[in-house]
Amino acid sequence: MGSPFSGHWGRRSGRLTVDDCHSIDVRQWHRQGRLEPGTSFTLRWAVLEASPAGAMSVFVKGDRLAIDGMAIQLIWTGRGFKGKPQGRRVWFLCPRCSRRCCLLYSQGGPFACRICMRLSYPSENESTAARAARRAWRAIQQAAFDVNRKHGKPKWMRWPTFWRLAAKAEAAIIAVNAAVASNFLIINISLIFLTG
Repeated sequence: MGSPFSGHWGRRSGRLTVDDCHSIDVRQWHRQGRLEPGTSFTLRWAVLEASPAGAMSVFVKGDRLAIDGMAIQLIWTGRGFKGKPQGRRVWFLCPRCSRRCCLLYSQGGPFACRICMRLSYPSENESTAARAARRAWRAIQQAAFDVNRKHGKPKWMRWPTFWRLAAKAEAAIIAVNAAVASNFLIINISLIFLTG
């Protein structure tokens, strides 16, 4: 296990990720005004690898949600800086562990938090090359290169900021090339040892 020709090359675990499950986000529902007492709505979702397609009915009853017969508690906390109230933040209370969380996940059964469902993030299963590629793409997006302008600097970005972001993007691209080259080197060494 772990050789270049096994099924687990470049992966750390076989656990499901948060992208493999349906999720509900209390922050999004709060922004949309769906958490007012007496509100009801239906959510529909498409087929995912680990979860079937379907729909669910949601009823808001005070500080509780009823989702297809399952009760989920809502908790409201104050939000502010240095004691200055700035509104209220809403949380789900996980039905399994009573932990405060913003997202609950389901694989077609009852909802629970990421920890109770033993879910990982997609970035935890990435190979070194894939992680380097993701970081390089993010650095390139931050630099916001403008191909229509001299040196590619966006119009209102300051030069020191642009040079710092460009150096970060260049370093990330070098890291991608190094990670991909090391993967090819390992595969070539493995082939040499296998063919003898």
